[in-house]
Amino acid sequence: NEVWLATLNKRGVIPGYYLFVGIIQPRKNLDRLMLAHDLLPSDLRRERPLVVVGRAGWNCEETLHRLSGKIARGEALWFNDVHSQSELKHFYAGAGAFVLPSLYEGCGLPILEAFAMGVPVVTSNATSLPEVSAGIGLEIDPLDIDQIASAMKRVLNPAERAMRIPAGRERARALSWSRCAAETLQVYRRALGGCSSRHG
Repeated sequence: NEVWLATLNKRGVIPGYYLFVGIIQPRKNLDRLMLAHDLLPSDLRRERPLVVVGRAGWNCEETLHRLSGKIARGEALWFNDVHSQSELKHFYAGAGAFVLPSLYEGCGLPILEAFAMGVPVVTSNATSLPEVSAGIGLEIDPLDIDQIASAMKRVLNPAERAMRIPAGRERARALSWSRCAAETLQVYRRALGGCSSRHG
């Protein structure tokens, strides 16, 4: 507990924030996440800013401009220099909720990382994410900003958290060994040329 708190203190971050982890690029849908955060009450936006952990990717100039505006208003923080898995875990540990509203996601590993750290999740009902979330995360239409905002409020509800946090930990435990097996299988499939380019 004290270790992750020390990391956040050093970074100037107060626990309880909304966390987003990923390279900043269109498919990650950070723009709509920021617009959804804008719909929350102003005191909640400042109390629970959006903490973005990830480097800038491609086609993200407008996204970074919007993010800069939120940072200037005290409603967001951006860290593009988190390089160690241990420090990333500290960011998960301090989060009030993890939000991953991707339009497309290959494997959904960040959801499992959040579950394992006891953090409730809001995620997309698109591509691979519902398979990983299995209804334990709040699943939203990633194109619907109102729905994202509503889920971001709902995930703070104590009754929701009491149900979803233990279920998430259990889900992470159940998937950790099977994910390892599945990833090993993927490596073999790619090596043997059995994986279509669409999934590559």
